Amino acid sequence: MGFIRGGLALIVGILLFISFLVGNSFLTFNLSINPDNIKEGVSSNIDVIVDSVEKEANINLTKEIEDKIPAIESYCENNAEFVFSLEGYTIDIPCEVAEEGSNAIVAESAGDVVEGVYYTEYNCDSFWKCALNPKNPFYLFSEQAKQSWKNVFYYSLLISLVLIAVMFVLIENKSSFFITLGFLLIVSSLPFLKIGSFFNVFDNSLVNFVSVLFSKASLVFWIDFVTGLVLIAIGVGLKFFNLGMFFMNMFDRNNEKIVKKNFRKRN
Repeated sequence: MGFIRGGLALIVGILLFISFLVGNSFLTFNLSINPDNIKEGVSSNIDVIVDSVEKEANINLTKEIEDKIPAIESYCENNAEFVFSLEGYTIDIPCEVAEEGSNAIVAESAGDVVEGVYYTEYNCDSFWKCALNPKNPFYLFSEQAKQSWKNVFYYSLLISLVLIAVMFVLIENKSSFFITLGFLLIVSSLPFLKIGSFFNVFDNSLVNFVSVLFSKASLVFWIDFVTGLVLIAIGVGLKFFNLGMFFMNMFDRNNEKIVKKNFRKRN
């Protein structure tokens, strides 16, 4: 019976590790994708982004901006920002950016267009149809994709909770349960500690822009790592310091005091 229980616990542990890994991935995507992170990614990889923006929005962004530079410079002599519309996207150029030259203006404009694309509604039957459609190069950086990732994270979280409950039943020694759970959580978080460095190896603007999807990976790592340490500490406490019996005795003593106090009141 113990062998069967142990085998089932091992299988559940493997499934739980996979669920943690999937959940961490989609939590990272959900936390990383927001307009500010996207604009930062645009400014760091401007060449490839401008090219993609021009294809996505079907505009010659560089030419459109260069044609407006004289008007921007003239307007900024007495104003703080220059706002205009380009193919339905609102472009907001702060005058201090305009002072940096045409490249800075193009970069700021590309960021504003990408931010507009972030809120674009994509008519797709499923997440994968949108993600694999070459006509939607910015879908993975959209609010719609962010919502899909959030939903997948919640599903994985629910699955993890079910597996945790099953593991709790299978593992008789509850101190080992907490230690195992904390260990699985920490190990599943380790890939997210250095994943940002992985993208730095590639000297490619498009790959570097994709790294925006993992910009919050270190935050997810620390959340899991600290939670895992707390769980392991609880398990160690239960195992070596008999904290469970300590709290049980304290609970019994409190109950005994309450009973005696009520008895005295009645008499």
